[in-house]
Amino acid sequence: KSVLDFGAIVDIGAQSHGLLHISCICKERIENIYDILSEGQQVDVWISGKREDEGKYGVTMVEGLREGGRRPAADLTPFADLPSDEWFSGVVARTA
Repeated sequence: KSVLDFGAIVDIGAQSHGLLHISCICKERIENIYDILSEGQQVDVWISGKREDEGKYGVTMVEGLREGGRRPAADLTPFADLPSDEWFSGVVARTA
């Protein structure tokens, strides 16, 4: 949907868009996100977490990466029936 300095907003076909943080694009450090992503680019992501209070999704392009830090673990039970190796396609709509 759009690329920002800190990541990208990705349309994953859900009610809310997914936030793809710059640290969830690849394992290596990214100096300039615009060298990696562009508006309209097709990306493969999967859901790494959901903020229930905000109704927002975190998505990642790095296999096995989950949201961490001090936040409590996300309740992923709505996704329990999805295969763990299934990827979702998204499209960057515009850059900021």
